[in-house]
Amino acid sequence: MSPQPTVVLVHGAFADASGFASVIRLLEAQDVPVRAPMNPLRGLASDAEAIRRYTTTIDGPIVLVGHSYGGAAFTETASAVGWRDVPSWYLVSEHDNAIPPDCERFMAQRMNAVTESVDGSHVAFIAQPEVASGLILKALASV
Repeated sequence: MSPQPTVVLVHGAFADASGFASVIRLLEAQDVPVRAPMNPLRGLASDAEAIRRYTTTIDGPIVLVGHSYGGAAFTETASAVGWRDVPSWYLVSEHDNAIPPDCERFMAQRMNAVTESVDGSHVAFIAQPEVASGLILKALASV
């Protein structure tokens, strides 16, 4: 039997890992190993490398969970996109004032992601951690 994946929560721009506090508590209550490293927010390539290095310290499989990156797709080109090669899930926030929900749905469709919607804002994972952790648990169940 393979070990249970570790959930790695990666915060986006203008934030820190403390926003995931309630999600962490809910996942840990389900005995899910979870970590929320600091994202240095220095640039797309260097941040991706920092998170990649961090994940090398974890034994076993990983489910990587990310939140908005503040429009980095407009200033820096990504060298690789994980969603082309790995299964993806996407939580569409129906009242997001930062990213239009239709744009979120487009991105999720392009990713071929399993999609759920939440009646919430851009940071619905803070206001409704049960919804966010529920989607993470569904992702864990399928890997």
